[in-house]
Amino acid sequence: MIEYPSGLIKYCPLVIQRGDYYSTKKLIKHLSLPVEKINTCNNGCMLYWKDDVDLEYCKFYGDPRYKSTRGRDPRQNYLIDVFLEPLIEELLQLWHVCVRTYDHATNNAFILRTALMRTVNDLPAYGMASGWSIVGVMGCQVCMDDTRAFHLQYSRKAFYFDCHKQFLPEHHPYRRNNKAFTINRVENKVARPRLTGDQILDWVADISPAVEMSLSLPSGYGSDHKWTNIDRT
Repeated sequence: MIEYPSGLIKYCPLVIQRGDYYSTKKLIKHLSLPVEKINTCNNGCMLYWKDDVDLEYCKFYGDPRYKSTRGRDPRQNYLIDVFLEPLIEELLQLWHVCVRTYDHATNNAFILRTALMRTVNDLPAYGMASGWSIVGVMGCQVCMDDTRAFHLQYSRKAFYFDCHKQFLPEHHPYRRNNKAFTINRVENKVARPRLTGDQILDWVADISPAVEMSLSLPSGYGSDHKWTNIDRT
């Protein structure tokens, strides 16, 4: 089934408001856009795509490819990076290979190169796209493993109160305010700068990725880091 944004579906023709694959393909056909159907594992752990297009069973769990999903929980979690694989390949192609494009305004052809600069999303989606989990005391993607968060004594919930003061200017009055925030605590620490791409690559180089099952987690997850997926290929 194809899901449309709730605010957009009312503008679509009635024939596609059922949201099925055939109606969507029929709509896109008139836009001269190519359509490729890619099957996914029922667990959301792999795509039957490229080298795996002819597989009949999930290469991680052995579930049949065409098993009925009737009665399955639609709220189950899927790995977003699995579904982003086709998009990532297209973006890499547009950057490394480029495409020849015609500019109607100048009546000239040129080589188009595309790069993804930023994404606009909420925090949970940011956690899935970045590969760093937002759950727990290391859930901040700026502080990462250098966090001041802690678990509450009885509920064991992650607590981030007062963590913001380390980002304030050195002489900000809130740093010395030990009554309005945590009692009898003065903040002297300066927040660590956000890690660069090279620093992150050096970090994950020493972490063993999850290779046996795509739904497992890398070694050290939860204690040393919160990387949910490491792929150095």
